[in-house]
Amino acid sequence: TFSEFMTDLDRLVEMHDEPFLNPSVYMQYKVMQLAKENGVKVLLDGQGADESLGGYYSYLAFYFNDLRRQGLYTELIRELYDFRDQLYPFVGKVLRRKLGTWDRTVKGLVKISPLSSSMDKYFSRAKTFAEQLKEDTVGRNLLELLKYEDQNSMIFSIESRVPFLYHPLIEYVFSLPMSARIGKGWTKLMLRESMNGILPETIRKRRTKLGFPAPDKAWALEMISNYREQLEQSMRNIENYIDLEIFEKLMRSIMKHKRDEDVKLFWRIVIFERWYRKTMTKTGSTNKKS
Repeated sequence: TFSEFMTDLDRLVEMHDEPFLNPSVYMQYKVMQLAKENGVKVLLDGQGADESLGGYYSYLAFYFNDLRRQGLYTELIRELYDFRDQLYPFVGKVLRRKLGTWDRTVKGLVKISPLSSSMDKYFSRAKTFAEQLKEDTVGRNLLELLKYEDQNSMIFSIESRVPFLYHPLIEYVFSLPMSARIGKGWTKLMLRESMNGILPETIRKRRTKLGFPAPDKAWALEMISNYREQLEQSMRNIENYIDLEIFEKLMRSIMKHKRDEDVKLFWRIVIFERWYRKTMTKTGSTNKKS
């Protein structure tokens, strides 16, 4: 709950010893806490499966582009149809985000017609499906997730293991063709097929992507509504690093428009301020302007 998050935030920032991006880190913290309360010593986590096996729907663009580059147009049309249910909400979300950005930054737009001949040149520079998966498997985002998991598990003295990142398994997965990981309207294809008869079909064939996000927008609205004066006061701790007037505008924008990008920025600032306050108080540093 929001009240639990507010109670635990200082401890979470102190234990991580650095600012983190958003409240979703807290959700994993609560999982580790629950495991500790139930006497669980070791947890198996699924980190790395989406990156190595192509589980994110954002990878579809790379997959479709690979089919296009290889001239497999019949297969491309078939896959577009098979993935239609996943594409509709994803494309809608992207369009809403792009149109929202367009609405606020019209003068900075670069006009690209989807029918222009420049699109072939544009797509020819794009990464392949395999290249993107390799980059994400060893890249910063997954490393950040693993770091948060490690820190959260250590807080409660729990050993957290990530079997999908077992080195020989990763090497084997990346030795296989693209068709082993995605196709027939399915992501993580080889994992789904290997679990036939082991997992319930409702799980094995589930198409919805269920993450574990915090209700960061609802919490931001509640924090601004109920703790605005305290927020304004606490932001003075970091006035050398942020413009207080712009932060005020950010809060008003969240209350009025509830845009995702505003909420993300809000939490980064709030968490940074909490970390700064805890860290600078300990070290005796000040925030006075010179």
